[in-house]
Amino acid sequence: MKTFPRKTSIALAVSVALLQAGVVHAQEVKDVQIVTDELKLDSVVVTATTTKVSKMKQSVSVSGLDADQILQQAPTNVAEVLKSIPGIRSESSAGESNANITVRGVPIATGGAPYVQFQVDGLPVMQFGDIAFGNADGFVRFDNMIDYLEVVRGGSASTMATNSPGGVINLISKTGELEGGSVGITKGIDFDLTRYDFDYGGKLTEDTRFQLGGFYRSSESEKSIGYTAAEGSQFSANITKDLKNGYVRLSARSLDDRTPTFLPVPTRVVGGVITEDPRIDPRTAYFINPKIGRDFTRDRNDGIVASDPTQGVTVQSDSFGGEVSLDLENGWNLNNKFRSTDNSGRWIGMFSPGGVDTAANIATNAGLVTDISGTGQLYYAYNTNGNAAGSAYTGDAFVGVLFNVDVKDLSLTANDLKLSKAFDLANGNKLTTTAGLYHSVQEVDLVWSFNTYILSAGNNNNDYLVTDPNQRGDLKNRGVNTTFGNCCGRDIDATYTTTSPYFGLGYEMGALTLDGSVRFENMDAVGTARQTNAATGTFAGGTSQTINYKKDEIGYSAGANYALGKDLSLFGRTSLGYKFGADRVMFNANYDLTNAATVPVDEINQHEFGAKYRNGGFSLFTTLFQADTQVSDFDPTTQIQVNQDYKATGVEVEAAYRKGGFRVQGGVTYTDAEIANGANAGKTPKRQADLVYQVSPSYTLGSHTFGVSLIGTSESFADDGNTVRLDGYNVLNAFYDFAVSEATTITLSVNNLTDEIGFTEGDGANGRSINGQSMRATLKYRF
Repeated sequence: MKTFPRKTSIALAVSVALLQAGVVHAQEVKDVQIVTDELKLDSVVVTATTTKVSKMKQSVSVSGLDADQILQQAPTNVAEVLKSIPGIRSESSAGESNANITVRGVPIATGGAPYVQFQVDGLPVMQFGDIAFGNADGFVRFDNMIDYLEVVRGGSASTMATNSPGGVINLISKTGELEGGSVGITKGIDFDLTRYDFDYGGKLTEDTRFQLGGFYRSSESEKSIGYTAAEGSQFSANITKDLKNGYVRLSARSLDDRTPTFLPVPTRVVGGVITEDPRIDPRTAYFINPKIGRDFTRDRNDGIVASDPTQGVTVQSDSFGGEVSLDLENGWNLNNKFRSTDNSGRWIGMFSPGGVDTAANIATNAGLVTDISGTGQLYYAYNTNGNAAGSAYTGDAFVGVLFNVDVKDLSLTANDLKLSKAFDLANGNKLTTTAGLYHSVQEVDLVWSFNTYILSAGNNNNDYLVTDPNQRGDLKNRGVNTTFGNCCGRDIDATYTTTSPYFGLGYEMGALTLDGSVRFENMDAVGTARQTNAATGTFAGGTSQTINYKKDEIGYSAGANYALGKDLSLFGRTSLGYKFGADRVMFNANYDLTNAATVPVDEINQHEFGAKYRNGGFSLFTTLFQADTQVSDFDPTTQIQVNQDYKATGVEVEAAYRKGGFRVQGGVTYTDAEIANGANAGKTPKRQADLVYQVSPSYTLGSHTFGVSLIGTSESFADDGNTVRLDGYNVLNAFYDFAVSEATTITLSVNNLTDEIGFTEGDGANGRSINGQSMRATLKYRF
């Protein structure tokens, strides 16, 4: 067990001290006019709350970043943006998508974002945040169409959205309120990248406005892997008709993109800590190159399908939606949001389950490799190394498993209807009522096929090896298992229908604001799930499950906010929320998918208490939190079923300060988390650091703005048994803006300036690190 002082006590002491200082300071400066509001505490919260009031009046923890703040973080993907939000744990080491994201000590027991919902304009991107090979962030790209990012952690996220007890991440689009737009080009400095961005909005008529924008990008990725691995585009548009009593909006988006995904690479353990193998740099290693040829997999009818692994993760996502907001008679407001999205593609990535070994040992590895020739020897494959093809290979090697998943259909249709009214009561009090009905249909239609490869030990441009010297052509029938330990040929075709009525009340009585809400979750699941025959690798003769069950749960949230003055308020909240499983519950033989009583639902109980304070150019938002989580989940990369309870307590602090041209914003989250039951009871959940922090200072001097962002984490454990550690690390990003003119800006940005290695996950034999240093330059013209 750790010998640190109990973090709950530390967190309480820190928060009490901050509150006491805030009260005294508020009394001293109560007559001083507020100059700035760096945390935008007066902005109205529009995400996952019962009532639309300011941050200062809300009893939830909420953070926001505008487009300029996001760009100053020098992010390479959406998950990196989230690292700037206190309380969010975002493992962005996978590249453009496939990130692991959670909040406040709620575990990432397997992968994805199981307890956090990604939204665009208030509707989910995916109904489940942890569909294996279908994570929600894979269908999100950040571009100039995004005006603002708002993140609600815990609180009313349990009742104002489905499958989001940990929080809601909402990307809010521009809608033409401001006339004008921009065009820009970004070039990679130390890697091959060309990206074009544009957006434009304004009025079509006196009461009709529009916004459109998008990007096109071609790149070898930040890992400089030597060929165009990332290429694609996104285009979005909306049009809004303003009415006398509201507005009507139509919107559309089309994403067609392909990117590499970066999975764990071979590592080793030194002194109980995961560290890099001297032959493989985890910051730059990528094991798919054109030498691999075609990968042959099975479709659900046992036909053979050839695909190109260099295409990586491909995404096609086309959506159409609308929103109506009307102020009706007698003070009623009706709001309805609708969106239908077609999602499909293919998910290909190379995962290394073990470390580097000699060629002879790899050739006779009974776990994943079969020695066809009986010689205990590896050979160059014919399509991988020119004249050396077919000759003996004597260097070190490792085994790679190529995840190749046909993402046939992950479409989501969602509608959220909300009716609300504010009643003016005696003595200036106000009662707000909200009633809503959410309905969605999520398709989960996937076919998994995993093939095993043998690769020469090295960073990039690896050779592909075989155990049969007569191997020719594509690496088909190459004498190895066709499904990662014969585990993972799967055919999933399921539909999940969610119907959730919800109700909320808000009451304002002078300085006191109260709110409460309840959500009735109803999910119907139907479909089939099949697995290949372990002996033949075919679906014929394999196992099959019928999916036909219904789950019902009731979540609640209640909070209070009290204003000690216009610049200081306290709040508290308690919440109960649920997370339903999709494909993850199919992998346990103990679950009868026609008997709802055997199908688990994860539960989170949360309590929080916090304060918001501002004075002049200083703003502070601090929250004490406690979360109890029940988890039932499955990890396809480790083949481990997780059934555990977790407890976490801690404090998160977000602060910002501005004086003249100097501005700094940052935060720190201190968490005491432990596994509450089972063989690992009392131990720290894997990958949960005690301390996560971020700070972003910048300075503007005339036409020049420069700044850095430091994001850091203390050490954590790679496993729930706490036998292997992940070292803490710091990532330093930097940017420099030069305003050539009022309309033209040149920006230089560097991600991971010091080229830090920082492992975000692993098990000793493998690990995944943040990417190494990458630099880019952007020329942007606003009009």
